[in-house]
Amino acid sequence: MAVPEKALLDLGYLRSHSGEPAFARELRLQHLDSVDFERLTTMARRFSGRKVERFAGNVASLARAEAEEYQDL
Repeated sequence: MAVPEKALLDLGYLRSHSGEPAFARELRLQHLDSVDFERLTTMARRFSGRKVERFAGNVASLARAEAEEYQDL
């Protein structure tokens, strides 16, 4: 069974244009607070190709933006 970070990176690897920022936004990912972004970044570096690293960075940026947008009450 794959961890969420590996599943995300597999998606980024298999899809064309996944290195573009719009791709991560169009996925409408949920529960990004459960993703370990340090692990995501480390795993992305192991893939062959910059596309997956860009995808991981885009997902991390998206998660940061969402965290700032929504504050706990």
